[in-house]
Amino acid sequence: MKRFTLLAFVLTVAAPPVVAQDRASGQAEAEHDVYRDTVLPLLTQHCVKCHGPQKQEGTLAVHTLDGSSLKGKKSDVEKWQAVRDKLILSEMPPDSQPRPDAVAVQRVVA
Repeated sequence: MKRFTLLAFVLTVAAPPVVAQDRASGQAEAEHDVYRDTVLPLLTQHCVKCHGPQKQEGTLAVHTLDGSSLKGKKSDVEKWQAVRDKLILSEMPPDSQPRPDAVAVQRVVA
């Protein structure tokens, strides 16, 4: 009986942190996949030309941002908010440049 009690204790008390850790690492991996597959292509195609390593219009360099900076320094979060706002309001890219389609913008914003 004591073995069963010990096993039950281990499974109910010790296992949840491991499961929670697995969920957290799985969520971080999924967020990275979304960044790599959804956000990065849009930034590369529509933003880096004017906000990349060679040129930073409006002092914004999107090439230095990554998916992890969404929860990072306040300045990086503010940059992401600015990118989001410009995309939502269709202020960027400028009218003179090719525009991302609305579905791509919605995916990035989400």
